[in-house]
Amino acid sequence: MATRVSYPLEIKMKAIEMRLAGVPVKEVMEQLVIRNKTQLKTWMRVSKGEVHHLGQPVGKQYSYGKGLQKLVTDITYYNSIRVQAKLNNQSPVDFRRLAA
Repeated sequence: MATRVSYPLEIKMKAIEMRLAGVPVKEVMEQLVIRNKTQLKTWMRVSKGEVHHLGQPVGKQYSYGKGLQKLVTDITYYNSIRVQAKLNNQSPVDFRRLAA
């Protein structure tokens, strides 16, 4: 089984620019040292819509918006909205202090 190759965003963007300029696939692959023509075709397809996928690491193409920002959003929601509503708009420490 072959090792997955992760290409930098700059290489991906350069490959897309070259293809849009009419440079043949083989020439783009040789100049930028891209192993597989299918990879180049995938980048071209992605460049027509969901460009944010180009900057993601290998195997993470479907997790856009679910990384650190999603975690921060979930923690903020849990700490400041959900918990506060259940504790009569008090911090957990204050709620425990008053309940004791």
